[in-house]
Amino acid sequence: MYKALIIDDEAMIRKGLSESVPWSDIGCTLVGVAGNGHEALQAIDQWKPDIVVTDIKMPGYDGMQVAEHAIRANPLAKVILLSGYSEFEYARKGIELGVFHFMLKPTVYEDMKKVIEDAVLHIQSEERQSRELAKFKTEFQQQLHIYRSIFLRKLLLNGQMESGAPVSDELLRLYEIPLDGPLYVILFKPDELDVFFDKEEEKQYWMTVIGANVEQYVGDRESCYFVPLKDEWFSIVYMTKEEERRETITQLCEEIQSLLAAKDLPLMLSFSISRKKPWLSHANQAYLEAVDAIQHVFYMGAGSIIFHADVSHAMDKTEDNVPYSYYTECSKQMIKALQVGNEAECRQKLAELYRSFSKNQERPGVVRAVSVEIAAQVLSLVVRSNIELDFNIREKLFNDILVCETSDGCFNMIEKAVISMSREIYRQIKTQNKKVIEQIIGLLQEYYAQNVSLEWLSGQIHLNSNYISRLIKKETGETFTDLLTNIRIEQAKKLLQNPLFKIYEISSRTGFEDPHYFSVKFKKITGVSPSEYRDYYKELF
Repeated sequence: MYKALIIDDEAMIRKGLSESVPWSDIGCTLVGVAGNGHEALQAIDQWKPDIVVTDIKMPGYDGMQVAEHAIRANPLAKVILLSGYSEFEYARKGIELGVFHFMLKPTVYEDMKKVIEDAVLHIQSEERQSRELAKFKTEFQQQLHIYRSIFLRKLLLNGQMESGAPVSDELLRLYEIPLDGPLYVILFKPDELDVFFDKEEEKQYWMTVIGANVEQYVGDRESCYFVPLKDEWFSIVYMTKEEERRETITQLCEEIQSLLAAKDLPLMLSFSISRKKPWLSHANQAYLEAVDAIQHVFYMGAGSIIFHADVSHAMDKTEDNVPYSYYTECSKQMIKALQVGNEAECRQKLAELYRSFSKNQERPGVVRAVSVEIAAQVLSLVVRSNIELDFNIREKLFNDILVCETSDGCFNMIEKAVISMSREIYRQIKTQNKKVIEQIIGLLQEYYAQNVSLEWLSGQIHLNSNYISRLIKKETGETFTDLLTNIRIEQAKKLLQNPLFKIYEISSRTGFEDPHYFSVKFKKITGVSPSEYRDYYKELF
């Protein structure tokens, strides 16, 4: 029940309002009446009423002062002002104070009842909103680290919020981020992820392990926020007012490496650190610096901790120059072509890469670093493909690249290794594919009468069904269904030569459940129906 208070210096009005309004029926309890402003303030302090019906002109304090006191005591209170005069100034002041309603005397009690009912509804609505807001605040606080991470991720990747609005102090307070702290962005990722893990579930498992452990570790540090980005990329926003934090940041990165090593992580993490930025609004710039710096893992090796300040001189290029990441992407595309033995594409991608070196007059150290990385990936593929290679040849290739003085010299060495490898992989793939196709056809010729499917075939030869489908199409020019159907039709031809077999029996014996469908397929492939084929065979023999 909501507490109501009546205030008027006329006893008849107090009595009328008290007795004529069905207070309990509209969810209220009349806690008191007051005959002047002094009594009103005392009653308000005592009861903190939810609904106050008060005259404007009274001895002591007037209705405006009473209204202000009531709303201050209970912000949700609804004040209904009564006046014998239609005075605009009173109405204006009442609106400014937040008065709920303004009514003229003499009061119509039925109208008063409706106004109070409306006031009750407003209070209930505001209470619901207050409860929902409190619930939201509780849930938000419980998930603050997640919401803050999403917020920081947008700043890192986009430089602003989706609305394009600048980062406000109010937002920073909401996410409990310091308002004026300088920051570093630390970017990190696992090295050679695809080399260690073939299965996607293994990759995802270790990504989850890395994320969970680093988030817990960072969460214990002040003004240090873990922000997962995309795929295998993670970041840390490190806010600090101290001048020199290089040793601290290096220690942080090393501790994370040790933490994950203790979890038996089978690979290493590499880190890059931006220059210090004065405001959070520079987070995107810091992120881009870290992205540029981490590219130098390419030749600095796995498990590196790279500060942008240490390698920035290597990135001082004109605006027309190709970014370092382009060389990395070209190398990846070339290796992908190599993995499937595509010699023409290997040559093309390798030529594009070295033309870029020449066009941009790239530093010899970068050319050699990229060349060594390509050589390492080629030789790694040699090992994984079980191709014999003398250890001394491998060492000589690395050494020759490191001392090579020209881009053309590096190109010639890498091209020779890549083309040789490509041809050997292509030969292996063709040989392996031929064996697999022969095995598939053998199985289909043996089990053609059964309910054969790609999934069944996958279980027999232990290869992915989608891969089997593509391989059949590539090597035979037919789909799996067409290949199976042709084998079944060939068997049906043999059975049709025996007059003892009914056509529906032959349909069943060759894997066709529906004799009509069998006849349609037979005619489509041979040009004649099963009966016509049998008659034609009789005529020949």
